[in-house]
Amino acid sequence: MRQLTLFIALFVAVSVVFAGPNLLTNGSFETGDFTGWTTGGNFEDTEVVSGAFYDYTGAQDGTYYAVLGPVGSDGTLSQTITTTLGTSYTLNFWLNAVGDSPSDFGASWDGTAVCGHHP
Repeated sequence: MRQLTLFIALFVAVSVVFAGPNLLTNGSFETGDFTGWTTGGNFEDTEVVSGAFYDYTGAQDGTYYAVLGPVGSDGTLSQTITTTLGTSYTLNFWLNAVGDSPSDFGASWDGTAVCGHHP
């Protein structure tokens, strides 16, 4: 099992794919909430919304998206998925940030950072 952890500043739709179905539960938040995700850290000012919100016109795909804006310390979203040794996987996500300062974002796969923005 591997754990996908996202350290999030604003909003994101996530999928982990291989030559088959999406391995995440509720990767685009289409349940209208954080079903399937484990939340951690600072979750203040964090919710799943539809339609326009602040500077955003709506979801990248589907109806819902997560708006994540904890102040002072990071919040996290994670899922544990089953993978097969030797199989290639692709991690995709869409992030749109207003650029407020300070803002940061990070994504990790099995504890290893795969990207991040920490000005």
